[in-house]
Amino acid sequence: MNGDVPNVAKRLEKVSTDLAQCVADHGGLSGASGSVKIQFLVRVRGRAEGVEILESRGVTPDAQRCIRQFLKNRPIGTPSADPVGVTVTLSLRAAK
Repeated sequence: MNGDVPNVAKRLEKVSTDLAQCVADHGGLSGASGSVKIQFLVRVRGRAEGVEILESRGVTPDAQRCIRQFLKNRPIGTPSADPVGVTVTLSLRAAK
């Protein structure tokens, strides 16, 4: 929203193992898969601010809190404008 944050998907992909561990350590998924829709702002300093969970399916409340805390103030990249709102949906699946 209001601009672009290049490579935000790549940055989240790089921490996907850490996010998966965060979910696993905090109650995991209630089924074989789940999703979390997250929204945050990125200002000139390039960090995720005001991380909020908009929707969640199949993810425990503790795991949602862990994701939110994990992403808070994490370097995301320099936005094209100040600020840029980012909305992303993380798709999760249980380890085999």
